[in-house]
Amino acid sequence: MIYFDSCYIAKFYLAEPDSPKVISFARQHPNIACLLLGKAEVLAVFHRKYRENVVDAKGFALLCDQF
Repeated sequence: MIYFDSCYIAKFYLAEPDSPKVISFARQHPNIACLLLGKAEVLAVFHRKYRENVVDAKGFALLCDQF
């Protein structure tokens, strides 16, 4: 089993430089886990992107809904 932290999980939802590598790795290794706390941490990552104006309010809401 492989553990993904919140930053890696967020890469599935945000277009970041390493997102394609992380997604490709996950497809090759289907047994990936994350702590339950990771959910709150990923939402915090989305909110940080909103505060930094990387995503707007609508984009933030969409990210949260999709997650």
